[in-house]
Amino acid sequence: MNSHKRIAFLDELRLNVSIHALNLIENEFYRLQTLRSFDATCGCQLYTSCGLVCACRLERSINKDQKIALDSIDQFLRKLDFRVAKIKNEDIDLEEGLDE
Repeated sequence: MNSHKRIAFLDELRLNVSIHALNLIENEFYRLQTLRSFDATCGCQLYTSCGLVCACRLERSINKDQKIALDSIDQFLRKLDFRVAKIKNEDIDLEEGLDE
């Protein structure tokens, strides 16, 4: 668990995307090594189904010695803002909502 902390190209994603997304990318990294050994193609399954970087996109980043950019991750899997929303009492009008 949390072995994605040892992978350097995930540095920009840590604390910005969900742990589930990091785990999926980490699994894709290990899948890339298997694909290389069998000279197989990626198929871009993770990219088309989840909006995450797939093995072939990972390979490009690794070959260029680049970290994965946050923009390359689908917005749905980016970490949500956990700060408490500040709502003023005068912003809430229950009677107006019930009249509609």
